[in-house]
Amino acid sequence: MFLTMTDIVQKHQHTIVGTTGPALKSKDSHVHRIRVRTSSAPESHDCHWHLVEDTTGPAMETPDGKHTHYFCGETSRNDGHKHCYGTVTDTSPNCEDCDEDDCCENDCDCDCDCDYDCDCNKDHR
Repeated sequence: MFLTMTDIVQKHQHTIVGTTGPALKSKDSHVHRIRVRTSSAPESHDCHWHLVEDTTGPAMETPDGKHTHYFCGETSRNDGHKHCYGTVTDTSPNCEDCDEDDCCENDCDCDCDCDYDCDCNKDHR
């Protein structure tokens, strides 16, 4: 699960909340796909939403023995602009601790760069 806010553009911002897709093997870790719609922005001149389609970075171990994932990027362009976002997912048990048979069984066929540098270019709004 994740919850974050976009940056402010044209005097408004959106909430992004959702859950990730199933774990997908990627190199020696795993990633998750994300596809959600932002909250509406009724305070803007034209009520609208944006689409968030992304793939998380690889699992990052946490001190409690679980893991989290970082993701960041830009929303779809709607109403003449887009927004930047960046956050981490809630912590989860590690795949090797997973009781489900399908945990981390699929390979990631995405084109993601799992070293995960995020450069949200504010010049493209």
